[in-house]
Parts: sequence; C-alpha cells; structure tokens
Amino acid sequence: MEKELTLRERLADYAHIAWGGWMKYLFKKSTKDFEKNTITIPPWAVERWTRQLNTDYVDLTEQEQRSDLAEADEILKRFDKIVEGLQEISRDAWSGESVRLNPIGRKADELLEQLGASHE
Repeated sequence: MEKELTLRERLADYAHIAWGGWMKYLFKKSTKDFEKNTITIPPWAVERWTRQLNTDYVDLTEQEQRSDLAEADEILKRFDKIVEGLQEISRDAWSGESVRLNPIGRKADELLEQLGASHE
C-alpha cells in the first residue's frame, strides 16, 4: 500500500519532478565532456535563461508566460485534493443547520475562500 502524501509532500514531489525535467532539458541542450565529467551550456541558452531569470513574469513574452502558467497549473493540481476535502468538511458541518454558527464549517469556508474555491 502506497503512503498517502501530505499536501506539503505532494508539493515537494512536484518540485522534484519539475527540477528533474529541467535538468534533463538542460543536459539535452548542453555539451557533455565525459572524460572531464563536465557540461557546457551553450551561449544562446545562457543569454536566454539569464534574461528570463532577470525578468518579472509580467514582462516575459507571451510564450514564456504560457510556460510559467503551465507550471502553475501543475502546482494547482496538487491543491485539488485539499479543496475537495475542505468542501466535504464544509458540507458536512453545515448539513441540517439553519444558522452558520458551526466553527468547523466557518474555518473550512475561510480556507476555501482563501484558495478561491466555493464551499458549495
């Protein structure tokens, strides 16, 4: 049976996957010298990536922004499970109550609001 990961662990898992993907891309674009155990990043890549790392998101090209948005979408997928859990807690906490005084329901609703999700 596989261990259920916490949200923090799921985010760390994605960070590792994203880093691994980046390293594969970097190595593919670079020149390897197996005798010296070195790698040389091509000048075009150094220039491009230096420009990108020194540029705010809003000033990136549309294509570069789309790439960053795709990464953000992958991170947001990790939040899906917690949002679903909060929605279930909220529904359960409010079921049968005419006045929303339930502290658990209120906290679930607050968290959902902060995540930009609905409690319905």
